[in-house]
Amino acid sequence: MLTATLYSNGEPCTTITQAPQGPPNGLGCALGTNGKPRRRYRHASKWLKDTQVQKLHDAALEAWKAGRPLNRFVTIHLKDSPAQRNPQAFTNALMEKTRKWLKRRKLPHAYVWVLENGPDKGIHLHLLQHIPAGHQADYRKALTVWLPFEAMPPRVVIKTVGYPPHGGIHERSRLAGVLRYMCKGIRKPHAGIRPVYQGEITGRRCGVSRMSKEV
Repeated sequence: MLTATLYSNGEPCTTITQAPQGPPNGLGCALGTNGKPRRRYRHASKWLKDTQVQKLHDAALEAWKAGRPLNRFVTIHLKDSPAQRNPQAFTNALMEKTRKWLKRRKLPHAYVWVLENGPDKGIHLHLLQHIPAGHQADYRKALTVWLPFEAMPPRVVIKTVGYPPHGGIHERSRLAGVLRYMCKGIRKPHAGIRPVYQGEITGRRCGVSRMSKEV
């Protein structure tokens, strides 16, 4: 892995990393082009930005309004697996498989995700997504086929996120609590979130679905 630091007025400002690429085998590791590694220069970050936190919250609210409540909270630990080389490629491949799986059942998809890199847990994915009731057990079975490791705790943990009977999202709801937990890797307190350092991530640190493309 090659790392270069750019300086501005004698002070370090941005780290750019050339990440290694593995063979293009989907969820197992990073994706390449025609079987050949691609050279990618990606920024490394140590914190979530306030704008990213807002984007995650806005996407969750949009999903609820669209009738796709984010009701399944999935944590996947990538430590000691090929997927930790490029967790963004792993996440994108997983979301594409999930989207197609739901589409075959004429069901919509919506999601938000955050990557963290803990000192003990290593790189892991927090994924909050919409899996309709009645399909959650089958989705867990699908994960056992897609993932390059056993889809069982402690490697993979899946929890249900309940919504209040009257609907809507408020700060004391289960969803709001999960979002605060996912967004704890911020630099300063924001919107009731207490910062907890979550390590350095090379490449995208979070993402949301595009609702218009998930129908």
